[in-house]
Amino acid sequence: MSIEKKDIRTGGDIEGAAEAAAKLEEAAAKEPDITSYTHTFKNPFTYQDHTYETLTFNWGALTGNDHLEIESELLMRGKTLVSPEFSGDFLCRMAARACTERNADGFRTVSADTLKAMPMREFQKICKRAVFFAACGVITGKDGLWLRKQFLALAKNNCTPATAWSAMRLWELRLWIKANNAVIEEGESSNGG
Repeated sequence: MSIEKKDIRTGGDIEGAAEAAAKLEEAAAKEPDITSYTHTFKNPFTYQDHTYETLTFNWGALTGNDHLEIESELLMRGKTLVSPEFSGDFLCRMAARACTERNADGFRTVSADTLKAMPMREFQKICKRAVFFAACGVITGKDGLWLRKQFLALAKNNCTPATAWSAMRLWELRLWIKANNAVIEEGESSNGG
């Protein structure tokens, strides 16, 4: 008697789904690294007695929690977000969280206020990089609804708590969402619909 390895939720082949996920991950690894950006100032920038010549931003270190916390912070300030990827305040706060600049105690030295004090040209270059990163599928629409739905779908399909997915790095979460959606599509097409 042979035991078929089938996903009981979709009727799909588990080994085939795992292989498809591995191929997606391999393809993503070949993509250029969009998770890191080093900004070099045209002229050194000084803010609160600290001078910056370069700033490095690690977009890949951001998590779903960062996204939701930035949204909450802006909502508490009375700012409604229709589309975060087009909100200067959202992108500025996203960049501040992604900035790797730290003091000797490991605390951030760059805040949204630091970024807002920069010359406009420098500020815009940094925010454009945030937009570019956001456009790769890691920032979501109104009130984070799409992102929350993805957490729930991943949790349901993998028998995990939704909060486990919200703590994942956004670049990695993007790969899991792609793989999860591919498995769902394969299940729907094999079931005729």
